[in-house]
Amino acid sequence: MIPGETVLINGATGASGSLAIKIAKHVGAKKVIATGRHHHLDKLIALY
Repeated sequence: MIPGETVLINGATGASGSLAIKIAKHVGAKKVIATGRHHHLDKLIALY
């Protein structure tokens, strides 16, 4: 990933997805996050 690059993070509520969000945030990438677990949306919003 590079700063400004758009990254799709599918399965963002899992352990790997959460880590991917943190890495993307750290490098300054734009994130597109997907999950099928609507009850985890608050967690995703906090990570984003």
